[in-house]
Amino acid sequence: MSSTVLPATKLSLLGMLQALAPLTTDKVDVRYAESFDSRRDAVWLGDLNTSTIERRAFRASGSYRREEDFEIPLFILVTEPTGQIAEVKAFTYLAAIEEALAADPKLSETSNLSWALISGFTSEVTDTGEGVHCEIEATVLCKGYFS
Repeated sequence: MSSTVLPATKLSLLGMLQALAPLTTDKVDVRYAESFDSRRDAVWLGDLNTSTIERRAFRASGSYRREEDFEIPLFILVTEPTGQIAEVKAFTYLAAIEEALAADPKLSETSNLSWALISGFTSEVTDTGEGVHCEIEATVLCKGYFS
């Protein structure tokens, strides 16, 4: 019996991101964790740190089904000459990710994952002197189960 579906879900989410147009160009760095080439746009997943596990249904055998709610932080960083261009591009990436999750909320049938979706985000635009960054931090809310 597994104790969590978090790591498998994060790996499946990474695989979806790495295969998703417009993220498949050589101008976008898609990573499991923060580590990227600052000359390219970047999308990466944050640390796994939020999980709530509840026991649900007991079975005749004495085992029980557990449900797990968790969040995976998702970061998007775009650098462009102007804030408007950076922000539009970053939100274009976020929209593509939201659409992909809506079309495949189980992340290609990730074992014991009920669904995953973008539940919220924040964005910040910063002029670095060498370009303007737009960084979006989104939350991928997930529900899993295991027996």
